[in-house]
Amino acid sequence: PDFISYIGESAFCGCSSLIEIKIPSTVSIIEPSTFKDCSKLTKVELSFSVTTIREYSFYNCSLLKEIIIPPSVLFIGEACFYACSSLKEISIPPSISSINSFAFYGCSSLTEVVINSLITSIEDSAFSECSSLTRINIPSSLSSIKSFAFRGCSSLKEMIIPSSVEMIENSTFAGCSSLTKIIVPP
Repeated sequence: PDFISYIGESAFCGCSSLIEIKIPSTVSIIEPSTFKDCSKLTKVELSFSVTTIREYSFYNCSLLKEIIIPPSVLFIGEACFYACSSLKEISIPPSISSINSFAFYGCSSLTEVVINSLITSIEDSAFSECSSLTRINIPSSLSSIKSFAFRGCSSLKEMIIPSSVEMIENSTFAGCSSLTKIIVPP
């Protein structure tokens, strides 16, 4: 309903029968753990008024297949989509500057990530254990890829790292058993 302006932390946490949610235009922040462990949630529709998706918001929503992050979103919190194992693709809007730690950890059905933004960092374990990930485009704005960022992405075959990247930390590509080519432009 359009009269709701605030949805509190863990408000729907563990609602195991919740299938679909549409966030009204009156809500701007998805608080921590709001939909955590909603095991049957398949679709989320965020309004263009949402600016912040806090940590653990959709943690372990294992049947979540569809979410479009609108360009109004400025922040995606730590472990926000952790273990959303049915999520197949995600597009990061231009408004996001960093992909936080564990943001998409264990999204085992995720095959493609499109980063349409001015991302400057991919934080620790952001895409770890995304075992179906075959493609990710990295923008030329990226300057750092943190530890374990792509660890266990066993389907990732090729990585083009832009010349803007100044730092690749420990074990970033550990366990990427299909990785055959890394391109680093001069």
